[in-house]
Amino acid sequence: MKISYIISSIGESKKLNELLNSLINHLDGNEIVLIDNSKNKTLQKYKKNKDIHYYHEEKPGLSNARNRGASEATNELLVFLDDDIIPQSLFFETLSSYANNKSLKAIVGGKIIPKKLPEFLPVKYQYIVGMKDFGDDKKILPKYKYLGGCLLVMTKETFNKVNGFNRNFGHNSSKLGANEDVLIQDLAQKNGIKIIYDPKLYVIHYWNGNYESTIKRIETQGKSDYLLDKKYHKIRLILKLIKYRLFILIKKKSNDLTDIYDIARYKSYVNYKRNR
Repeated sequence: MKISYIISSIGESKKLNELLNSLINHLDGNEIVLIDNSKNKTLQKYKKNKDIHYYHEEKPGLSNARNRGASEATNELLVFLDDDIIPQSLFFETLSSYANNKSLKAIVGGKIIPKKLPEFLPVKYQYIVGMKDFGDDKKILPKYKYLGGCLLVMTKETFNKVNGFNRNFGHNSSKLGANEDVLIQDLAQKNGIKIIYDPKLYVIHYWNGNYESTIKRIETQGKSDYLLDKKYHKIRLILKLIKYRLFILIKKKSNDLTDIYDIARYKSYVNYKRNR
């Protein structure tokens, strides 16, 4: 199988050009599909590059952009990449092994390590800056363990089987969002599709943010969790509402950083309807 690298961007990443150059240097007959999801076609300068297939997606939202990229892709193996990651050694060699597997029925992801971990971020919430490390061994992930959304590999057949990325989740222009990557993996598992973690698919994630933006991201995670559970996990919704209310009541005076982050997330979850 040939590979289609699909990158969605609104033009704010300082690493996009480096990522594109890295892909171009290892293109080997594959293609790059760049989806410009900005309002003003910020990235149209890339139309001049013969190695990049540029498209502008007017509908804002990461899921809209990724779905557009999949529809424009001409190759069978789709590799969804965020615009602020840089592949490391063995990435392309490992990816080629999946491209040679014509019977691949899985969503595959890899080890994602942030360039810098902020001191204000507890271990539990390191995923906010992209951290995804299940160790140094390749493995099939069990239910409720998820690959990082900034690197997802799957065939078009798998993508179509789960109906792509749900447009009700994920970032929407400058509006934060989450769980589009979680949902597509949940639906894949329900359809008998494996979720494979391969540490050789190793990338560095460049995150720019501060404590205030992190708290907003965590609050957004709570809202997205509520929406996901309401739609697909009704029993889990009820159990979480009980658990989270009790947690907030018990921990409301805690100075522990993890507790503070948990309360921000849980309050957004239990108060979702009132916050709309």
